Parts: sequence; structure tokens; C-alpha cells
Amino acid sequence: MVASSFKEFLSQPDTVDTKKPTAEMAVKEINPREPEITTTGKNKPDLLVKLGQQLDNLKGMLKSAELFKAPGRLNDKAHEAIQALKEMFPSQKTSIQKVVLPKALVDHYGGNPNELQFGAQTINSDAQYEKLKKEVEIAKKYFGDNIYLHKINYDNGKPPVAVVMGVNAEEFNAVISAERQKAKLEETIIATRKEMMHDAPGHGHQNAENLEKTAQLAGKADVRSMAEGTAPDLAHVPGQGKERNGPGISA
Repeated sequence: MVASSFKEFLSQPDTVDTKKPTAEMAVKEINPREPEITTTGKNKPDLLVKLGQQLDNLKGMLKSAELFKAPGRLNDKAHEAIQALKEMFPSQKTSIQKVVLPKALVDHYGGNPNELQFGAQTINSDAQYEKLKKEVEIAKKYFGDNIYLHKINYDNGKPPVAVVMGVNAEEFNAVISAERQKAKLEETIIATRKEMMHDAPGHGHQNAENLEKTAQLAGKADVRSMAEGTAPDLAHVPGQGKERNGPGISA
């Protein structure tokens, strides 16, 4: 029996008529950069100030980028923020040359594979897929809710491929790289502050003044209050299922 609708195709991927042609597409890879923060060779008060400034600048860019899909006059500013993030976090060289998209998937997103906005990632573990699911949810903050994650299972022995539909891979990589960098900056600020207090416990007043200066220079980056919590972890998400956000799709 062949699936008669895309909804049925999602819930019963094995019913897809494999005799129908699929689309073999050249694709850019979903592959955000890992954070790079240098903390050696600097005294800790100056380091805190510089980290706070970096964090504040990045938060400002991300805040502007959140309006990317919003209508109105701020769209130009948001577009500039996205472009700046792409320059700051350029996509890495892809290891995926082509991906085969099932016809039902292509049809659902307009029928013309040349007009699709998407990126792909080869999936080698459940943990990797769970991480990508979380990052797709983060990306919706910038590109809207019409972004969907699909997992394509091939029956020829090839590893499955996750396809993120509805966003250009370079833009996705840029904002997720920036989010990872923001989280790493927050973690580093917390750790540096604790090291300062540990290294000079008798200079609490001086340390407090340094932290006050850092908080003022960093604007929205409240360095002191962050030391009481933990930075967000983008690496793990609980649970995995074959829901709309990531169905197993056979090709």
C-alpha cells in the first residue's frame, strides 16, 4: 500500500512507493562551529572585562537577529545581524556532497527541489540527533516556526541523514555557532570569577570592584549573578521519538 498523503507518509514511511523518483541534491551541511575562547596569558580582572564585552556584543547581535523573519522596518537591521553572524562564524567545509530526498518530502515543500531551503547532517549516533533536535528548536527563535527536522533512513546500508527544512544551512550554522559561543562565554566568566575569588580570598573588596566594573562594561551580561547559576547546556536533550520534529523517513 502506498501512502496517499504526506501525513500518512510521516506516520507510515515504509508505505512510500520506492518506484517513484527521488531528488538527489547537492547540499550544504548543518555543521555549526564549536566555541573558541582563549583564556591564557591574561590577568583575570582584564580577562573578565574582555569576556563580558564579547558576551554583551554577541547578545546584542543575536537579539537583533531574532527579528529576521519579523515584518516591519527592523527587518533590515535583523538581516544585517544575520549577515554579520555568517561572517563571524562561516560554515565549515562540508563532508556531504549529495543527499537523496524522498519525492513525498520534496512534494510537501513545494515540489521544486531547486527552490528548497535546507541543510543536512549525517547521523552517527542517537546523541548527535538529539543535539540537533535541540538546536533546531533554538533556530526557530530566529527563523520562525516553519523549520522542520526529518530523519531519512536509507535501506542501502548508508547512515541516516537528518534534513533541516526551511532554513539555509549557512544561516543555521551561524546562529547556532553564536549560541554555542554565548554559552561558552557565560561558562568561562563564571569559572574565571570563581578562580579570582579562590586565588585572592583576602582581596574580596578589590575583586568585588573588578566584578562591578565588568558588569557595568558588559551591559546586559550580569557577571556577578551568573556565578550563582550555570550556563545553558546546548549539548543534550532528553528523550527521542519519531514525531513530526524528526520522523524516520525511508528512502
